[in-house]
Amino acid sequence: MKKSILNTMAIILVFLGILAISGNFFLQIQKEQKSLVILKKSIEVIKNTSNAIFHLQKERGYMNMHICGDENIIEKIKHEQKEVDFYLNNIEKAFVDDSCCANIEKIKYSIENIRKENFQKKSNIDIFVEYTNIINELLRFYYYPLKEDSFPETAKTLLSIYLIEENKEFIGEFRGIFSALIVDKRPPSERELYIINKSYYGLTEIINFMEFPFREETLKKLKNIKNMDQYKDLENYYKSLFNLTYYHLNAGEVFDNLSELISYTQEIINIEIKELESNVASILKEKQKMIVLDAGFILFNIILLTFIVYNYMALNKVKENLDYTATHDSLTKLPNRKFFFDNAEKMLELGKRNNLKYAVLFMDLDNFKSVNDNFGHDKGDELLIDFANILKAHMRKSDLIARFGGDEFVVLMQYKEIEDITLVIKRIQESTKREYKIKNKSFIVTTSIGVSLFPEHSQGIEELLKLADMAMYKAKKQKNTYVIYEMEEK
Repeated sequence: MKKSILNTMAIILVFLGILAISGNFFLQIQKEQKSLVILKKSIEVIKNTSNAIFHLQKERGYMNMHICGDENIIEKIKHEQKEVDFYLNNIEKAFVDDSCCANIEKIKYSIENIRKENFQKKSNIDIFVEYTNIINELLRFYYYPLKEDSFPETAKTLLSIYLIEENKEFIGEFRGIFSALIVDKRPPSERELYIINKSYYGLTEIINFMEFPFREETLKKLKNIKNMDQYKDLENYYKSLFNLTYYHLNAGEVFDNLSELISYTQEIINIEIKELESNVASILKEKQKMIVLDAGFILFNIILLTFIVYNYMALNKVKENLDYTATHDSLTKLPNRKFFFDNAEKMLELGKRNNLKYAVLFMDLDNFKSVNDNFGHDKGDELLIDFANILKAHMRKSDLIARFGGDEFVVLMQYKEIEDITLVIKRIQESTKREYKIKNKSFIVTTSIGVSLFPEHSQGIEELLKLADMAMYKAKKQKNTYVIYEMEEK
């Protein structure tokens, strides 16, 4: 039995090892898939963030021109405000992180406050800087997907998009300040000049610094910015600041001219985002396939393990049934003579080591043959089964009960005082006694019991059985009594 259990455990452990490896691989893929799903949502956030920045830069520029005196762009401001609100709401819907949702609420609140500002109390540059701070807050959302375990290629693409966004913002800052100066027809203040210088040199630095590993197509488009008429115009606009030759320019035309440069940059960003979406979707699809395959492999192993264990257990069950049949009585289900001898010897060895006392009870049913002859073997079998159940009910689990054959039953029980033995015997005899009637005949079935003691009478089980058998035959002469070897008690 122990060997069977150990073998079963060994098989299970081997398969559990296989399942553990597969399960670990499965969990790793699931983790990567979760990261990809979050990254996919993050790309949706970035897409809407980029568009929100694009329109917020326009709103900032138009608002700056309006504060400086352009009354003809109110409708344009309102249009850009609607676009900004639309994309901000999309960002809020796409977020899965509560802290980021709180940030977007804060940004929306800040924008509403700017729109409600009393422009008489603040300078145009103060309002411009407030807008710029909000744009910088939005740019922080590019870091959101990088908090997850991004894949190297996606992380590189995200960084390249962020750099292009910075390029777009430099153009947007320049456009917003320079167009307002044309409207106001005045030289720039120190703060305005600082922003223009920062934007101009930041833009030229990014365009000239092309060592970052952009995609080849993206790199070509970025290099092309220098060849665009709008970029050359921007250089001329910058030079005009120092000789004040920009007063004669049309602010609206300048704004639209530089907006084309920003739109070109935005197109590059949109293409990069689309490429990123495509890559993530492809990787996600591949991971999903791997999850299905690994789940199938795990399921196959579980089915195979179940099949092997089931068949192994079935074979063990057959073996156990054969072992049980060899050691137990088929009628009463009690242990048989062989089982009794094998275990009795062990119990007596334990008794010798621990100074324990045992009693052997040899029992025989009185008038059993008469029941068999007059009522049939079925009734006799029923009587034997009932008697076996009586013994099970009155003996302890630690006691050894066996049927030796016919109507002979043997019990090996531990005791402390003789009264322990006699109490059990009386209970058995009281439970067994019953009357059988047929026509003019009646039979009373009772129990005769012989008892031998360990270690007083003998230390060997065979000798103890022999002595208990002798005592039982003495009890049989009177019936419904018991005899303890060399000491008779009723």
